[in-house]
Amino acid sequence: MLAISSALEAAQPSTPQTPSVRVTIGDWDIGVPRLRWTRWYESTSEALGPCVAAVAADGSLLRARIDAATGALFVSRVAAPGSGSTYSAWASAGTVSVTPRLGLSAAGTRALLATVSGGTTIEVRESTDSGATFGSPSTVATAGATVQAVSCAVRDDGTAAVVWAESGVVKSSRRTGLGAWGAPASASLGLASVTALAMYDVPDYGVIVSGALTSDGSTGVWSTRLGTGISGPPGGWSALAPVVVASPGTGVTYLATGLGHAGAPRALFVETTAGLPRAHMASSVAGATFEDHAWRDPTPALDATVTYGLGFAADASDAYLVSPRGVWHAAIDVAEIDVSADVIALRFDQSLDGRDDRLTFTLHDGGAYAPDVAPRSFALGGEVAVSPGLELAGTHDGAEGRRWWITSIRRTREGGRAVVEVEAQGALARLAEWRAPRAITWSAGAASQYLVLRDLARRAGFPLSGASASATSTSLAAPFLVQARDRLRPAIDRILDRGGDVLTATGWLLTLREALSAEASTYAYGTAHAVRTAESRDERGEVAWSRAIGAGVFAEAVDEASLLAGSPVTGLSDRALTTSGLAQARATAALRRDALSRVVARIEVAPHAGQEPGDVIEVTDASMGWAARRLRVLSVRLDYARAPRARYEMTLALGDP
Repeated sequence: MLAISSALEAAQPSTPQTPSVRVTIGDWDIGVPRLRWTRWYESTSEALGPCVAAVAADGSLLRARIDAATGALFVSRVAAPGSGSTYSAWASAGTVSVTPRLGLSAAGTRALLATVSGGTTIEVRESTDSGATFGSPSTVATAGATVQAVSCAVRDDGTAAVVWAESGVVKSSRRTGLGAWGAPASASLGLASVTALAMYDVPDYGVIVSGALTSDGSTGVWSTRLGTGISGPPGGWSALAPVVVASPGTGVTYLATGLGHAGAPRALFVETTAGLPRAHMASSVAGATFEDHAWRDPTPALDATVTYGLGFAADASDAYLVSPRGVWHAAIDVAEIDVSADVIALRFDQSLDGRDDRLTFTLHDGGAYAPDVAPRSFALGGEVAVSPGLELAGTHDGAEGRRWWITSIRRTREGGRAVVEVEAQGALARLAEWRAPRAITWSAGAASQYLVLRDLARRAGFPLSGASASATSTSLAAPFLVQARDRLRPAIDRILDRGGDVLTATGWLLTLREALSAEASTYAYGTAHAVRTAESRDERGEVAWSRAIGAGVFAEAVDEASLLAGSPVTGLSDRALTTSGLAQARATAALRRDALSRVVARIEVAPHAGQEPGDVIEVTDASMGWAARRLRVLSVRLDYARAPRARYEMTLALGDP
């Protein structure tokens, strides 16, 4: 149940009341600001090659590039970047090695540019005037073998780190303030080869690395943390966490080209498949820090092929992609538009199984929602927050946390009346629709069913909590496969079938928990909070007798009432069931899942703003013979209308707890 104020809780059962529903829309993609790229610069004159970017504290855009044919290094500073700024001015900065690429970082008035000279000399050029000028190169370290990649990060006091790779080993050198660079230190990351590195200050140093693993030859991009004593010990590296990984033998290669924070941690890289290089971007899930390494599955950053990739930089309000011949900009918009005053009618449905997870609302259109006029968040994919409640003391008081994402916008005009009808889907529906872009596998013993579901949810963009998941879901580590292009609905059902858990969503936060029949009720209807209409129904279940067959084990569970009613038997064959306990849990879970899908009652009440599917409540209704009968909310429907007839009601479909 969503939290509400004590004043709202006291007012909800009372009459008369003034309904209040607040509707806001943000340009977010599952809680992460959406980046809508606009090209500010396009040229054909610059030589192709690696290119990086940084944003200085004064807002200036710094760029550096290498001519891939000659190794010539160039730098650029645009003091006030905009769509009409000049991006063609570059200053020569010497000659460097091409293959290791380069790193660029800025903080305060400082900027640091890391390159490699002669194949083995790691060097930096520094600026103390926000990148307007750079000094001569100074040596950080001399590698014992040809350097494969280099990057850097700097803080406003001069504290900095440079990372590079030689012979597949990532190494680092750090300094404090403007002191001397420390001796190179190697990281044990289990990489056979490294193709590129990118890093930023986060507040320890966040790093992404592309290459191949020693263990099985898988290619990919991974994130790791170089500690500075904040999140990790100074000089310590965290284990690699996958951003994207391709199976060995597929011929897919990766090149890490950018890392930064634009409303969320973002990693940029090139994926080359069948000889086609394309820039991809991955962001973290909503609410995650870089240290969580919770990466959503990447998508193309731009509809373009880019051999050397794109550089990436951002500050609090602006994000940039750069190549030698291009600059793209996206505003980081975290504002919401409030459309509450224009809402004519609204309905949302939420269900425990996620199959009813939708929102529809109608707006009066006085011209503010026309395609060329509406705010950019009022578009397909826009994130809609709905807060139902009441007007108390002249202000809105409601429950926060519900989110949907726009799937359809329809504009109509009839008889001089213009309206906009919007449809949106919720988190569980969106999760179920997500398609795997590549096959995803877990071998036996690799991950529990909960961890598999958490990984799938993360890839789709949703954080998942499993603090109250069943013992089966958190311990059964069965092999699991999601085929490329498969939707997630069947995979989710397979996981839930094994443990008897329920998957719920509050906004974009998912929760896997065991729905125990003994759960305490959280609210009571029919006493202070009147029941307007009530309905009772008896239906036989879909399963009366469940038989689970595993690897040399067998168990069964029986629902006697359903058996007497003629419900059928179901047989479950699962080789992952290796103990009688697991088999018994699977058989019992089948009956539990059936019970949680069966509606036994329905009531209509004045809306409780915090009511959610999965809540256990008590209902009293003498005509139905209910005296504080415990029931579980299986679905919630809220109906609100200002016109043509005012309406504010909630319908709850209920099952046995």
